[in-house]
Amino acid sequence: MTAQKATRITWLGHATVLVQTPAGTNILIDPFIAHNPKYPTAFSLPSKIQYILLTHGHGDHISDAMPVAQKHGSTVVAIYELAAYIGSKGVANTIGMNLGGTVQLDDVAATMVEAKHSAAAQDEHGTHEVGVATGFVLTIAGGPVIYDSGDTTVFGDMNLIR
Repeated sequence: MTAQKATRITWLGHATVLVQTPAGTNILIDPFIAHNPKYPTAFSLPSKIQYILLTHGHGDHISDAMPVAQKHGSTVVAIYELAAYIGSKGVANTIGMNLGGTVQLDDVAATMVEAKHSAAAQDEHGTHEVGVATGFVLTIAGGPVIYDSGDTTVFGDMNLIR
């Protein structure tokens, strides 16, 4: 009998999470690596990161999205305006979505859900409105259902999300 591979979830400090599915899909959520004081310095990301999910545009959630996406050829998934912003910064593959939408990412169905938080991005040209804050519900084939709430306060719709 062959042992089944389990879903792995690795917290990498702050809001950065790596999800590795039984089928081998690697998803990095809110990559904040270089300046993250809680990022485990001895940890190496897998050689392939297929998808990067962004919950909102704050620097402590997107600052390493561009370099990771460029290095790994990742597709960045975010609210439409944030996906367009990331694309304008040199990321070739983006998927812009909206609240309530679901996108199939190989063996993971990613549904974008509401979050209650500010969401603007800042760069050398100032502050940019890049959509609203979001969370994700990840339904993994052969694995669990995971709710990444992003940066949010508690709100009533969490009863529906669960």
